[in-house]
Amino acid sequence: MYITFKDDIKIKVLLMLVLLCDAKMFILAGTRFFDGFLSYYLVRFLTLFGSLIFFDRIQTIFKEYKFYGSFFLYIVITQIILTIYSVYTYKQKFSNVFAYSGLYLTLLLVALLIIGFEILGFDRTLKILFGLEIIRDVIIVLDATIYNIVGVKVIQFSELTSKTQFIRIEFGALFPLLVIYLFYNLLVELDKKKLVIILLCMLAEYYVQNTRAIEIGLVIAFIVMWVSHSGDKITKYLKIVMILCGLGGLLYLGVVEMVLNSFSADPSINEHYASTLARIGAINYYSSYLFRHPLFGMGWIMRNTDYLKYIASGPLGIYHYDDLGILGQVFRQGLLGLIIYLIFLGRLIYISMNLKNMRGKVFVIGITSYVISTVFSLNAFDVQRVLVASFYIAISEYIWKKSKEGINEKEI
Repeated sequence: MYITFKDDIKIKVLLMLVLLCDAKMFILAGTRFFDGFLSYYLVRFLTLFGSLIFFDRIQTIFKEYKFYGSFFLYIVITQIILTIYSVYTYKQKFSNVFAYSGLYLTLLLVALLIIGFEILGFDRTLKILFGLEIIRDVIIVLDATIYNIVGVKVIQFSELTSKTQFIRIEFGALFPLLVIYLFYNLLVELDKKKLVIILLCMLAEYYVQNTRAIEIGLVIAFIVMWVSHSGDKITKYLKIVMILCGLGGLLYLGVVEMVLNSFSADPSINEHYASTLARIGAINYYSSYLFRHPLFGMGWIMRNTDYLKYIASGPLGIYHYDDLGILGQVFRQGLLGLIIYLIFLGRLIYISMNLKNMRGKVFVIGITSYVISTVFSLNAFDVQRVLVASFYIAISEYIWKKSKEGINEKEI
């Protein structure tokens, strides 16, 4: 006797398991057993497993969403080439290189998310998945609060930030998308509770995660979404004037100068100049390799020997691709990797500019604005963020398709 489950149960459980297997989720269990690459392997396994379960639907989605199908095929071909290049250039084992390049199979999650949107509904699917994110983030904020008050760490894998001397724990790549989604819903229906939740999220970002690029990216996304939500040209122009006045006030108060100084490498104006110096050093170091191999970049390197650590992290051992945004993508994957990012970004911009569905358009514009404003700090296609890149693609492509079909925005 076989136990069968309906498609809505299968896709719901599958997507929730994929999200739970994101590396940062398992800090709540008080263990690092599932952290790091093992967690990424589980995400990849569940994505492939889900693709087999919904194989017929996956085929249909590749046919109906032609851009996604072509983009995914290009990425697969690119990663095969880069895997071969990396294996032979650095004499690495195939399994070590595939540990990195194979993570792009996670982009099959795009199809699974679209299946979720079709079976469960767009908003319901996002609310289920973001519900897990909110639970995790609330626990992290409580842990940070406990530490800051009584000095006890419930979660042992956090670190103190030199910026605020408060405990610092990363929320994960989905957090900004969660906040953009909340702001999108606030614009659709004004509600004091939603506004309070968004403000609490921004406070949590500043005091707990404390990442400048994310904070600036979210503020820019909010502003662009707010202006884009205007119903007529006069209202839009008035909003733009208000923004310019606000920017003028911030300039007068020295807030803009303070923010810009926080990125300076001059120790006389930025006490945290070391991180900027490290990024400049990384750019200079990685550029030397890129000029020698512009098509492939440095390739995928597993830092499992002193020799490979030296190559990947530089002579000081402090350089990281993930700190450099789109430049990190180029240094690691060369022109092939740059094309991946430009196609992805170009598609988001195209959909944002051509969507007729006002409600969905505002959401996609928020995502696009955030990606553009963080392009030189956060790479949507690095190891820990490729999962959220799947969300960006699935959301934008699904809204675009429904808009072309003339589906009412309330039915998405």
